[in-house]
Amino acid sequence: MEEKAFSEIAVRLRGKAVGTALACGLDAMQADDVAQDALLKLWNMRDQLDRYRSLEALTVVMTRHLVVDSQRRRQSHATVAMPDNLGQLADSSGTPQEQLEELDNDTWLQERLDHLPDRQRSVLYMRQVEHRDYDEIARLLGIATTSARTLVARARKSLFLEFKQRMQQ
Repeated sequence: MEEKAFSEIAVRLRGKAVGTALACGLDAMQADDVAQDALLKLWNMRDQLDRYRSLEALTVVMTRHLVVDSQRRRQSHATVAMPDNLGQLADSSGTPQEQLEELDNDTWLQERLDHLPDRQRSVLYMRQVEHRDYDEIARLLGIATTSARTLVARARKSLFLEFKQRMQQ
């Protein structure tokens, strides 16, 4: 495949790669980096691309693998992370016990979010943090709007039930 032909399809494939990376829970900057890596891999194998029935499917699978690789690299190089709200803990008017409980609750919630299925976690993130509407989420993920609503509802319900169980202990 020549450079001109590749650059024509690269725009479409880049969109697929970015959407897939976002759906896997990466932020916009990380998604762009992973999409760039995917396009670079596709460029390097441009002479073999005619063997594949769907370049979009190849791009999605390749992007998912790159996301997993990047997450593994981050975890293997992870250091002890300080809480983002450490400054707030020192400034807050609560007692040290209340501050520790709040930090414990934040840690617990983050762990529960990390254990949600990937699709539910990414849809919930897009809805709650990025404030995207259901139509936009559905378009980015290539799913129906009702499916996006259902995934958000399931994620919320799962978190609610775990929270309820924690409060009963």
